[in-house]
Amino acid sequence: MKKIILALITIATSTIGFTQSKTEGFNKSDLFLSGSLAISSSSTGDQKETSFEFNPRVGYFISDNVAIGVQAGVGGSKGKLASTTVSDESSFTAGAFARYYTSPAKKFSGIFNLGFNYYSTDDKIAKIKTTGFDLAFSPGLNYFLSNHFAIEASYGKLGFATSKSDVSGAKPTNIISLDLNLTSVSFGLVYKL
Repeated sequence: MKKIILALITIATSTIGFTQSKTEGFNKSDLFLSGSLAISSSSTGDQKETSFEFNPRVGYFISDNVAIGVQAGVGGSKGKLASTTVSDESSFTAGAFARYYTSPAKKFSGIFNLGFNYYSTDDKIAKIKTTGFDLAFSPGLNYFLSNHFAIEASYGKLGFATSKSDVSGAKPTNIISLDLNLTSVSFGLVYKL
């Protein structure tokens, strides 16, 4: 009788452990939400500056290892010196991304992200609008804290960006960059639906 009870307990605990590990991580057809929100305000003497940025992202796993998605963003900043506005900018971004996860069904996974974004900034003081796009590759890590929540970290970027202002005679600005600076580490929260 003791052997039967022991066998049932062993089967039950291994089944519970197996089902719990299968719910963490990502699988084909999973949907996730992530993004960033930043708000800042600073003042030095008569100078004050405020800014905000909101960038939501939605992704969908088209296979066990590959997710595709869309992202959008809005932002703005305003600077004042005494009671005079000296800077006032707004921005908009929209884009798409593709990600490869090295071990998506596990608690911990490496990520390789390729993203494309269109962006527009509007300088309301100088009355200059700038538009452009960027293409960037960045590596990262994903770690599940629970069945639905994970944290992400990314480091560095290899990218290309081009932009042009609407000023008469303005030429495009093209930038190829490799960023391996430790200040470029970013963290995010992911919610698996």
